[in-house]
Amino acid sequence: MLMQLLKAIQGIILFTMVSINYSFGNVYYVDTNGNDSNSGSLTQPWKTLTYASTIASPGDTVYVKAGLYTENVVFSKNGTTNSPIVFLGYKTTSGDQPPLLVNDSTFPSAFNSMDMPTFIGINRSFGIGFNCQNRRFLVIKNFQIQNYAYGFLAGGTSQDAGNLVLDNINVMSVGDISSSSYSGFGFLFGSMGTRFSNNNTISNCLVINAAAEGFGINGNNNLIVNCKAYCNENSGSAATDYYMIVTGNDNVFRNCYIERMPGLSHNGHGYTAKTNAEQVIDRGMSVPAISAQHNKFYYCIAKNMGEAFCVRHRTAQYNLFYHCKAIGTHTGEPGSSGGEGHCMVSRDGASDNIFDGCIAENCRSAIKFNDTVEDGDTGADPAGHPGNNNLFINCIAVNCYMGIYYFSYSIPSDAGNNIIANCTFYKTRYQLFAERYCKNMKYINNIFYGTLSSGSGGAFKAGPFADDIIPNGTNTYFSNCDFFNIEGGMPLNFVTNAINSFSADPLFKNINIGDFHLQPGSPCINTGKSLNYVNTDFDSIPRPQGESYEIGAYESQLVTSIPYVPDRSSIIRIFPNPASDILNIQTSAPGCKITMYNMAGNIVRMIHAVSDKIEIKLGSLSNGIYALRTQSKTSLEKTMVFICK
Repeated sequence: MLMQLLKAIQGIILFTMVSINYSFGNVYYVDTNGNDSNSGSLTQPWKTLTYASTIASPGDTVYVKAGLYTENVVFSKNGTTNSPIVFLGYKTTSGDQPPLLVNDSTFPSAFNSMDMPTFIGINRSFGIGFNCQNRRFLVIKNFQIQNYAYGFLAGGTSQDAGNLVLDNINVMSVGDISSSSYSGFGFLFGSMGTRFSNNNTISNCLVINAAAEGFGINGNNNLIVNCKAYCNENSGSAATDYYMIVTGNDNVFRNCYIERMPGLSHNGHGYTAKTNAEQVIDRGMSVPAISAQHNKFYYCIAKNMGEAFCVRHRTAQYNLFYHCKAIGTHTGEPGSSGGEGHCMVSRDGASDNIFDGCIAENCRSAIKFNDTVEDGDTGADPAGHPGNNNLFINCIAVNCYMGIYYFSYSIPSDAGNNIIANCTFYKTRYQLFAERYCKNMKYINNIFYGTLSSGSGGAFKAGPFADDIIPNGTNTYFSNCDFFNIEGGMPLNFVTNAINSFSADPLFKNINIGDFHLQPGSPCINTGKSLNYVNTDFDSIPRPQGESYEIGAYESQLVTSIPYVPDRSSIIRIFPNPASDILNIQTSAPGCKITMYNMAGNIVRMIHAVSDKIEIKLGSLSNGIYALRTQSKTSLEKTMVFICK
């Protein structure tokens, strides 16, 4: 399964990037000390990027020097498939690599205009920093944008708007925080049914304090890699609403990070695959209905989000969340209120989605089912509305207030026919909390490990609809599960009546470092049920390894003790970009494998890094755009784009 996922990622990466073998044209320069009446040369640079964009043609490159710029940039020309127009910010020498702010451990309180060109607006309620509406085949890299209503705006009424390559674009402080209007977009690609933006590649981009949305993706086949959105504002209407939202199909988010400071006025929607049903059905707007299908989220992290990883509305289907992680504020202390942060969320009829190998750490809930009156839902349980066939497999919940939360926001409709299988819930206070009907759920091969903390007030099941949670019903049941250390004890005869289930210590390898592999002799080994929709475990090891499936997130095998989530903090940096003779690579994960692809999908170089600094000679490569993938045992895979010229 892992190899299939990697091949799918590679195919989408190669599909969305600009083709190679384009010709390079003129080179122009922009500098704060320039003049738009100049020739645009290095010694006679222009003053504004807007003017440069009116002159640059397909195949041309515009270098923009670090400094403070006060303009609303409008990109007025398109590149072509083989000859994009390239706009590159630089620090001191054209072609150098300014810092990648997404790699900083702390977010800056202000942008430094000495690092790269920095564009400052009049105020946060007015204007667009970079306006790329109706543009296509542009490469834009190394810029900072601050104090506008919109940071970066793209998309158009035509389906061919897009094919943009963005890298190291940083946006801060956007949106009118004094107004309750939905204002402030870091990156907005298209809109929900009126504009589209397809086939874009967005890498190493950062948004800090967008009052409405960090990254809004409305379109198909977009790739968002190693991007971050962060909010610590709370005055007026400042708190970010959506951090990364997608309406459209076949988009990929990889290695992204979002963080909301605790206690903000808005709970925060994290990575959300959402249709435009609010606009089409609830508001009756005359726009095409857009689904949210076949989107993929790999190795993404969310911190303190009300909805970390969410599918929303009836045509939000077939989306995959793979090895994503949510972190909350639940302390686990007796008497605590549960903290903030909900990890995996299915709401408003979303169906047929998969959450595989996801982690909920210190969250208020690990899995949450929600329903509202959106999407035409006005009754208690309208036919066909519940979200069905969602799979939660190989997931791990650690120190969460609630394991599975059936939340009733406005209507107590049924949560739907869904499956939670081969998951491990460790030190969960309330294993299941039911505020709405949950009469059709299946729980298979799960470990439910409680807290037994004196005075914590926990229980196996609680809430006004707790009677829907039964051990062996016709439509809902528990099969091949282990119930251990449950706060408040198990309901009478529940374990006995659950199918092939028991109550025993699962014998985790090392709970002190979060290693939930099973020790030899664990009662969970070879006692699980075979499932055709769970082919691998958390480690991507094929199931079964023995006579039958194990219970919990891991198959039993001869492995050394490792944490349930590996160290994925490595930094990869490439420079210069574009490069002509030598490409330098710096990595904090020596020993990684570096694979270089051309846009036809062919491997052109493979290097095993033996140190943290590598030089790649490019003499034999044709001009064009290439993808670099780095892989190691201790870090996330990263894919970066560079230009050879």
